[in-house]
Amino acid sequence: MQIKIFILLFIGIQCFRVLGQDTLKLEPSIYYSSDTYPVRGKSFASKAEYRLEQISFDNQNKRIEYCYYYDSIRDCIGENYQFIGDSILRIGDSSLTKQVKLWSYVKKKNNEYLVWRTYEGVTESGYVSRLVPFKKIGVFQTKNNSDLVLWEIDYTNYNHKSVYSLPKYFFPLKKVKKEEPNLSDVGTYPKLMNGDSLPTEIKVARNGLCYSEPDLLNENMIFTVTITSKGELMNIKPLMNVEYCPFYLMNIILAINKLGPVSPAILNGKPVNCKYTIGINEPEY
Repeated sequence: MQIKIFILLFIGIQCFRVLGQDTLKLEPSIYYSSDTYPVRGKSFASKAEYRLEQISFDNQNKRIEYCYYYDSIRDCIGENYQFIGDSILRIGDSSLTKQVKLWSYVKKKNNEYLVWRTYEGVTESGYVSRLVPFKKIGVFQTKNNSDLVLWEIDYTNYNHKSVYSLPKYFFPLKKVKKEEPNLSDVGTYPKLMNGDSLPTEIKVARNGLCYSEPDLLNENMIFTVTITSKGELMNIKPLMNVEYCPFYLMNIILAINKLGPVSPAILNGKPVNCKYTIGINEPEY
């Protein structure tokens, strides 16, 4: 029995040693004390900074974690990285609220990587300074299948060490060459490709990060869309100034974008650009 216990202890010690060797602190750890910060509330969260640590399982599988230490507690936000072949990187966030992302990549002469991914009818692309950890630099664009820019995200001043740091979000609009008649002035209304009428309202669930915003604002959101003579949806934007939560705006834009392409409006026998208005509501649970 003593021999068995000794063997088990030896195996356990060896596993701990190997796992310890696989963990690499890429940045000096930061420590907080309950004596200095007895309450870990919003005030503490706004000051807390995270430091980079890497866990290597093998050459193709790694885990990146941003951590701080509070007394004896290790608090981390992490992502799993898996290389698939030599051109695809799979990133899975530890949070259940985020989807797994498959990024295609190609290395450029300046040692940066051009990366892109396609999901829900859109393509996001931009540059990263390194793949592991995945550090976005400059501006990332998200385009639909018609190659129209839906939004841009600028990571130039983004600080990965703070959970309160956010990149800048932009929702650029493209100038329409020809005047857009009101929907009521066209001869034939635009329709979905299956022949159904366009909805006057859609339901889009609010992102978890936006639950603290007023319900009244979400219940009265109205978006306008330009439907081009080719049936493309462009310039999807809120009728009122709503900039409090870009995550929710992007979810709405994705939902509206999925309606297209559509059959365009007809005026005097010819397809024309027109403006369409659609209401946004939250689904009832």
